Amino acid sequence: MRLLAKIGAYVLFAGAIAFSTDAAAAAPNGSSAGAGSAVLPVVVTARVESLFGADFIALTGWIQIDKAASHMENGRSVIDLEVVQASLIGGSRLGPLSVGFAPEYGQQLASLGEVRALTPGGQFPASSYLDLRVGISAPEAIPFGPLALHNEGALFLVPLDNGVPSPIDAWPPVGVQYGLAPPAGQPSCVPLLNADNSVPDAAFCIRDMAMTFPPILPSYSVARDGPRHLHPAGIFALSPAEAVVGAGQLPFLRISCQGLGLTADGCDDASDGDQDDLDALSYGADLGEPGSALFNFSVGPDAQGAAGSAVAGQVACPPASPGLAPEPEPDVFSSMLADRNSLLFDGNGPIGACTPAFPLGFTEGATVRDNLDALDTHDPSAVDPDGDGVPDGAVYFSLDSLSPSLAAFGATAGDLLRTSGGAPPSVFASAAQLGLTAGDDIDAMCLRESGDGVFDESDQVYVSLAPGSPSLALIAAGPGDLLLPGPLRVAIRTASEGLALSDDVDAAGCDTALVGATGDANCDVLVNSVDALLVLQYNAGLITGLPCIGGADADGSGGVDSVDATLILQYHGSLVRRLPPFKAAGR
Repeated sequence: MRLLAKIGAYVLFAGAIAFSTDAAAAAPNGSSAGAGSAVLPVVVTARVESLFGADFIALTGWIQIDKAASHMENGRSVIDLEVVQASLIGGSRLGPLSVGFAPEYGQQLASLGEVRALTPGGQFPASSYLDLRVGISAPEAIPFGPLALHNEGALFLVPLDNGVPSPIDAWPPVGVQYGLAPPAGQPSCVPLLNADNSVPDAAFCIRDMAMTFPPILPSYSVARDGPRHLHPAGIFALSPAEAVVGAGQLPFLRISCQGLGLTADGCDDASDGDQDDLDALSYGADLGEPGSALFNFSVGPDAQGAAGSAVAGQVACPPASPGLAPEPEPDVFSSMLADRNSLLFDGNGPIGACTPAFPLGFTEGATVRDNLDALDTHDPSAVDPDGDGVPDGAVYFSLDSLSPSLAAFGATAGDLLRTSGGAPPSVFASAAQLGLTAGDDIDAMCLRESGDGVFDESDQVYVSLAPGSPSLALIAAGPGDLLLPGPLRVAIRTASEGLALSDDVDAAGCDTALVGATGDANCDVLVNSVDALLVLQYNAGLITGLPCIGGADADGSGGVDSVDATLILQYHGSLVRRLPPFKAAGR
């Protein structure tokens, strides 16, 4: 489906789209087990045809889907769904567009769906569908307004993979796109009707439609002085804490500066550039089970990316005028640490001529744009389940060197801070404990905290330092390298991330473990000759990084060299019965 083309200056027209419902107020995000309700971010793109021609519309926002408890039909589990509420904004090439809630058409026109297991004995993989009725209104400002339209024939959406119906593996369907697939006998262009069910003079119908869910549900923050004037110490997300129409626009502030316990000066709302800036973020649940290493990150201004990488592609945006509006810093990228990266989120979403990706709600202009500078791959509900803006669980973060709260708490930009319950933050791991030097500034991190609230050898942590940090020169590292603390050393080089040597990684989130068992250099949970070969290649400079750099250090010396390769081969050949205990990445 063609997306709206970006031009040098464009207007994003505000609006909302909603699905007919008799449901009550929203509930917190649900899970795949039992009844529940999920508030999920979505991008909706549609092709609307009329006597005026075809129009392509892109909308972003959230929908609320209620899920019943599963029941059995013909020996297979079935979950009934109902889309009960939605709020999206967007625009069209026809002019300003406002799309509002549908009138209540009754339960017979509710937006229903299901998840049906494909095999007995489990829920997934499963088929799924959503049967949508929408209500659309347009103001007098458009050439043929005002309008109040709805559909009675269903918009039948199913999960698609490259245009082919496919099963889903979990609910909610994160990373899935539902597309229009009318059943046999139904019109291929679903008509839109007036409120009295008459056909409008322009004969509108929806020819195509897609609803895309994001690949993950992240938390993120933004650098100070951005064009959207978002608070640089706030934690934002893709959906609101409560599904209420009028909750605002993407991104949604979920944990405020005050909720982190920062000072009044640091939480100043004035756009004068002197607020606290949260520039590294974690909920302490990063670096999960070993597997294929997956490193999510954002870059600082002026990043170039390696040739052929997604970062380089954003720098060259738009294709018609490469470099006219370089915009990688509002985006999030993903790397398997194999010298490449791909685009995970785009700052302003599928409204441009560059590679489309799910939006973060940022501004990306030729001369000004927001800069995402802190990231965690979990929704804020992970630490703030009641959605009151004050985290009940622990939040770990760092502040940049200009943040006024640092002096109040006796901290530096090289310290990792911890807070919960709105209390003033305390130092969780000092710069000295991390092996840093005075003047270092942590601007990205991944952290797996063991649960005791104390920084020790049971914790795993990677950090990246801001450009100009003294330790970078001391250990011959760059601002895009991932570092292991105590003693400070390079774990992952920028080239392995698909970045240029001078690129700055200023936000990081690690879904999977970047370290594994002792001797496991590639995170495949095996220790064999492949790991030994990778260690030798790394030691010779033939490759720039290892997915499990901690596992590659087979002798626990703090470095990776030919001795480690020898030990791995001896272990694989049963010449030694065991390798030294794995040393956690934090220590």
